Amino acid sequence: NDEENNGSDFICNFEELRSDITKCQWLLSHVLTHKWAERFTEVEWPALILLHCVADLVKDLNDDNISNMDGLGPSSLPPEWPISDLAPFQSFADAPTPETSTSTTQTNTQEQGLLLRCNKFDLALMVWLGWDTDKTDIDLHVKEPSGTEVYYNNRNSDIGGNLSRDFTQGYGPEVYMLKDVGGEEKAGTYRIYAKYFASHQDSLLTGATSAVLWTFKKKRCNKNKKSIEFHNIRLDMHKEKKEVGTIHLV
Repeated sequence: NDEENNGSDFICNFEELRSDITKCQWLLSHVLTHKWAERFTEVEWPALILLHCVADLVKDLNDDNISNMDGLGPSSLPPEWPISDLAPFQSFADAPTPETSTSTTQTNTQEQGLLLRCNKFDLALMVWLGWDTDKTDIDLHVKEPSGTEVYYNNRNSDIGGNLSRDFTQGYGPEVYMLKDVGGEEKAGTYRIYAKYFASHQDSLLTGATSAVLWTFKKKRCNKNKKSIEFHNIRLDMHKEKKEVGTIHLV
């Protein structure tokens, strides 16, 4: 009976996981396929990064054969890449013309959807900073082991570090990422800072903001294992630059 209960619990948890993955893919695809206010220009960039992370999660789960366990079929997990959710983004997603067959249109749609995916997407480190106050500018700074500081005025580093667009009117996110392409120069401690640069609120009473920092790094001991941490941050002093985390890569 205990084994049956454990099996039922696993299937229930798996169904919840599958539902969460599907919803996450749909929400991220929605960001990519819809137009946003000008102050959120390039918000698609971090959404596309996160969609790749979800694809890696599905791939890792498939590699672990989690969907082939008793009671689950090989297609129980969502696809790695949500081509159908991304269809509005594709110019080939319209109804076929008389000169174009339905099968050709479907093939083109799939090809266009896959063009959004980077087959060599492989992160050693990602740092994500978002906040909850509109019309507020929070800046993400990452100091690499060499001492190079990546931030809005220095968005690219010699070891491949890259920072997303500087969102100055609220919410973010601002994202630092470092591809895993080898090299000892990437090893060491990365110091993460959040700077409450400015508030553009009409009222001075809304001076504080809460931010969420989450970090993602690859574990060297197992290429398929990642370490993810979440931190809540309270920022209330304008121009204050606060160290909010450290990550060590080996």
